[in-house]
Amino acid sequence: MEISIWQITFLFIFIIPLVFLPTIIAFARGHKSRFGIFVLNFFLGWTFVFWVVSLAWALGKKD
Repeated sequence: MEISIWQITFLFIFIIPLVFLPTIIAFARGHKSRFGIFVLNFFLGWTFVFWVVSLAWALGKKD
């Protein structure tokens, strides 16, 4: 199977930002635990369960 330039472009423009959405939200909100959210999202965010956990954490209280 050959990967086209369009597939790579789609990956970088849409999929990667979607996976890191909890981290983006945490940094944009100035969340106190934004680095913890980043670590969780980076290592386990590719699983749906931990992606939802990191999203909920990012949307929770900032203090």
